[in-house]
Amino acid sequence: MTAEFAFVFREDFCKWLLGGEMRLRDGCRSVIARALRDREGVSQKVFAAYLNVTPSLVSKWERGEKHPQGAALKLLSLVEKKGLEIVA
Repeated sequence: MTAEFAFVFREDFCKWLLGGEMRLRDGCRSVIARALRDREGVSQKVFAAYLNVTPSLVSKWERGEKHPQGAALKLLSLVEKKGLEIVA
């Protein structure tokens, strides 16, 4: 799945920025995490380091086994808007 397709998918099925916080349906969170990582061109290990989570957790997000929440979800929102360098 390309990042561009994922963002079109997001627009159709996800809700963004309600009350200043990114809120997504659980299935969309996995798509967004992978699309953002692909867009930034980094490995799961590098992406995890920027978000202060484990590479295993990033992998679980991308497989839909777990979903980003809390601080990680907020950081993903910032990465989506401003790029990975914003959390560097």
